[in-house]
Amino acid sequence: MAGYLLAVLSNGRPWLALVMMGPIAGVQMALKRSVQLREQTVAAVESMADIVDRRDPYTFKHSESVADNAVRTARSSGFQIVRLR
Repeated sequence: MAGYLLAVLSNGRPWLALVMMGPIAGVQMALKRSVQLREQTVAAVESMADIVDRRDPYTFKHSESVADNAVRTARSSGFQIVRLR
């Protein structure tokens, strides 16, 4: 989308394409880092839940079963489930 917009705006003005590439690259890098941060946060929370689950045989796999129940409840209520991984 950004490439198309850049091509349309810079028609006949090649210098404009060079000027616009900086902000577009900055936005792309920020979005990429945002996705990476979200993935790292999810991985950290899952790791902490795994550590808690392994400490006690009574709570083993408890976090996973709670997550599975939450997903089933959300689906039966008509919510769209978005997987982060």
